[in-house]
Amino acid sequence: MRYPRRRMAARKCLKTFCEQYFPQRFKLAWSSYHLEVIKRLQDVIIQGGGKLALAMPRGSGKTTLIETAILWAVLFGHCRFIVAIGANKEEAKKIINNIKAALSNNRELLADFPEAVYPFHKLKGSARRS
Repeated sequence: MRYPRRRMAARKCLKTFCEQYFPQRFKLAWSSYHLEVIKRLQDVIIQGGGKLALAMPRGSGKTTLIETAILWAVLFGHCRFIVAIGANKEEAKKIINNIKAALSNNRELLADFPEAVYPFHKLKGSARRS
């Protein structure tokens, strides 16, 4: 683990995780609505369940935020199992593919979560290599 402080700072804070591991995806300033959604997502994940329905305008980052929250929840062990639901089959596949791409290509995740991310980097997006 190259940056244990970075990892520990993000352990209990989804917003910090977004900013530190995905700055290219979250480059704009947070709106008050985004901050409220992040807080509610974080609470549901850390408390080990619950329900949360998100209604945000198209293009406001709902999917990106959910994908990142899934990674945060799994990498830190806040949740063992996650169900991601898209508007349809194609959208659900995009969510899974984006998560796999992050695990395969994100250097910061590899540095701080080698126990979980290293196999994805070695597979280079091909399950056949396993």
